[in-house]
Amino acid sequence: MIGAAPSTYHAATSRPPSARRLRDQWLMGEILRVHNANFQVYGARKIWRQLHREGVSATCRPGPARYGPPARHAPGPAAGTSEPAI
Repeated sequence: MIGAAPSTYHAATSRPPSARRLRDQWLMGEILRVHNANFQVYGARKIWRQLHREGVSATCRPGPARYGPPARHAPGPAAGTSEPAI
């Protein structure tokens, strides 16, 4: 458990949900609707395309804060060679 003052805890738990939280909840409903309407076989890319066709603005990957650190880039050439490291 993280140590926090009781007043801080109660202030955080009694706060209304943020606009982002509300939009994420609404968007999850839309994603589930499209997924279920297509026999639960659509993946992320097809769901995104369908939502885009319907005029719903959604990103495939909103940001690294939600899904972990960004992907690592391929390593450069190995030391002393002109060939890329494998």
